Amino acid sequence: MLETVTSPTLLVSERRVRANLERMAARANRHGLALCPHFKTHQSLEVGAWCREYGIEEITVTSLRMARFFAAGGWQKIAIAMPFNPREIGELQVLSQRVELSLFLVDSKGAAKLAAELSAPLGYFIEVDAGYGRSGVSWRDHASVRSIIRAAGHHRFRGFYVHSGHTYDAKTIPEIAAVHQELLDRLGELQSAFSDLHPIMAIGDTPACSTQEEFRGIDRIGPGNFIYYDLTQVQLGSCGLGDIAACAAVPVVQHKGEEIIVHGGWVQLGKDSLHLPSGPTIYGRMVLLNQDGQWDTSRPMGTVTKLSQEHGTIHLPESLRAEVRVGDLVGVLPVHSCATVHGLRATGDTRFLA
Repeated sequence: MLETVTSPTLLVSERRVRANLERMAARANRHGLALCPHFKTHQSLEVGAWCREYGIEEITVTSLRMARFFAAGGWQKIAIAMPFNPREIGELQVLSQRVELSLFLVDSKGAAKLAAELSAPLGYFIEVDAGYGRSGVSWRDHASVRSIIRAAGHHRFRGFYVHSGHTYDAKTIPEIAAVHQELLDRLGELQSAFSDLHPIMAIGDTPACSTQEEFRGIDRIGPGNFIYYDLTQVQLGSCGLGDIAACAAVPVVQHKGEEIIVHGGWVQLGKDSLHLPSGPTIYGRMVLLNQDGQWDTSRPMGTVTKLSQEHGTIHLPESLRAEVRVGDLVGVLPVHSCATVHGLRATGDTRFLA
């Protein structure tokens, strides 16, 4: 497996991916939820095919380009989880003739433009800001919701979608639970106000979807990061180290005793960092790889302490210093798997492990 790897490469553990899928699908089934995962994390037709085996029929993506990619791979129900971009109307018209698209609307002007220029009726969700402070209509702003629905005309209102990204600011599972409970309360009010329209209530953050057991009023979940997880999710309590299903294989190009330099910088791994409770800021954890590309998180690990564009600096514990040599491949568990996957898709290769 590794003898043909010459440059930074993404390694994906099928066993771990399937275990993560099985747990999330079981949670959705326990609570009667549709699982419509976000595919931005893996961006892979192979992993998408595994998702089908767990009954997944509708997926979420971040862009029209990604929607086209998965449509070409046979997916027929795709929601684009980015506020509608009027500049894409022509391309949306073409794609909507092949697949069942759903869009996100956040204001009446965009909705009116969609109604005026796209004749084929599409489904849409109104994205709601329930406390994260990113895109979306405030959960309190019922007047704007009504205005969007009126302006969207012949297009089909499906419901409300919320991404509670502020669960990532939590330090403990109880703090995740507090954000989640506030979300459920706020969505409950919104659902009551528009109950005559029978809206689908959808949420999508991995920390809550991985840790919580109350989903009152929710109809569907669309987490994405859970498919691979990462060190951020480990620190949040969403998963364990052994659940991380993606690893960057990077070549060692210099050995400096306590440190090694690898070909793998922020271009490949992303710029996300993690501040550990013990004090240091890290950019990944180094694991040893066997000849099959597999890694064992029960063994001592190195720490990625610095990244430049193409270089990574890794501090080695004393027990690993004699084991690692120039020319070896070592693995890096990502701080943010979405960013690492995106970087390696652009600059490297992907290998799937059993």
